[in-house]
Amino acid sequence: MKRHLLVILAAVTIVVPVFVASASAENVLIFRNSVDSPNLTVAKGATVTWMDRSQLNAHVEFTSPNAKGVLLQVTKAGFRATFTEPGVYEYTVYLSPETSTPHQLQGRVTVR
Repeated sequence: MKRHLLVILAAVTIVVPVFVASASAENVLIFRNSVDSPNLTVAKGATVTWMDRSQLNAHVEFTSPNAKGVLLQVTKAGFRATFTEPGVYEYTVYLSPETSTPHQLQGRVTVR
């Protein structure tokens, strides 16, 4: 019994790091008039971080009906989303400068 338990523990020890390493991370930079990678394709479980370089109080909203498959967090760098379900997730980046009319940028994340 102990021998079987050791074999199982050894297998879990080998498999877990491979699974963790397979999750990917992408960074998207938000500028005043553009998003550097507006359309991305990522694997299920991937995390995408939108980093605000616009100085226009950017924020990200997912507009797709399947947005429940997105775990969105506000961070010091910007916004981070982890995609838990395959699908196409459309998003809008809203920019709100104090001196002009607010504008928005569109994008899409495809999760496989």
